Amino acid sequence: MSKRLTKLWRKAVPGDLPCPQADGERAWRRVAAEAAPRRSPRLRRTVRWAAAVAAVLVLLTATAAAGGALSEYSVFSEMFRGGEPSEYALTLVDMEPKSVSNNGYTMTVTSSVGDDSQVLFTLEIKPETEEARVFLASEEFENLTASESVRKKASDHGPIALTASWIGWGTMGLSWSRYDPETDSVRIEANLNVDWSLYRQVSVHMNAMEDDVWLRFGVNRVPSVTVDIAEEAEEPGVYQVRLSPISAWFAYVVQEDPEEPEPRRAPMPEVSVLWEDGTLTNLWEIDALGPSGHGRSVDDELWHYERYWRFESIQDFSEVIAVVYDGMAYPLNGGESYALEQA
Repeated sequence: MSKRLTKLWRKAVPGDLPCPQADGERAWRRVAAEAAPRRSPRLRRTVRWAAAVAAVLVLLTATAAAGGALSEYSVFSEMFRGGEPSEYALTLVDMEPKSVSNNGYTMTVTSSVGDDSQVLFTLEIKPETEEARVFLASEEFENLTASESVRKKASDHGPIALTASWIGWGTMGLSWSRYDPETDSVRIEANLNVDWSLYRQVSVHMNAMEDDVWLRFGVNRVPSVTVDIAEEAEEPGVYQVRLSPISAWFAYVVQEDPEEPEPRRAPMPEVSVLWEDGTLTNLWEIDALGPSGHGRSVDDELWHYERYWRFESIQDFSEVIAVVYDGMAYPLNGGESYALEQA
């Protein structure tokens, strides 16, 4: 692994080009340190190895883009608004633009990231002709639908259609702004609920382009860890938690409220994370958005839910050692659960 990282570094920063990092030697020391073997909890090891590799890939992207700035329109500006992105967060999001052009339009995915619950990405559609510019600014564009051949293999959402390989999302959120003369573009944000499915590639089609023209791109799938708290029980409580840098997912049972037959607005379960220094943080305190997911009634009194809450900013959980629920700590490394001592 160390040799692979070394080769990537040398490709990213050739001897005749300046390093895109402010301090190249410090960045190299960090990469080399991540290549050294260590003993640590599973999530920490997975997250930091992924971060080390992704950091080099970010350098490759920055070097390739020398002389041209990456788009400021990204998941950080539209979906993770909880503050300035950290260096760690930047390693997880693919910020390399990928484009396709046809019929006077250029469609570009400007950023993307995903985990086992969701895929998030941002798109820009720019006109290449005055005729295309007028059409983007018209109501006809917003009401545009896909052809029958496209609808057979994709979900049609106004001006664009979406599909993916190895995926079966339950829901998707899509929003777009009207044509903006200042940016000379239409901007679109997509949030796909992938519901623990396998996926490798997302494909987007603009309905004003020819039917066989698609923008296809892979998605960075950030590391996650699943903690089993209990067997699925026919009583209220949480029985599984999945944690990633961008969301917290729960499988849990809720007692029906006679005043609300389906408790759609049930709050996030009372689950916390335990840090190496002994600090406890309730996941709800991390400005979580949501929820997204589904529930089902198993009898007249109980509802089973599988829901995730997306965080408002990307979190670094590399120093979390356990999930805590109902006074019990469940280690991320798969160790035995134990009662948490109260201070």
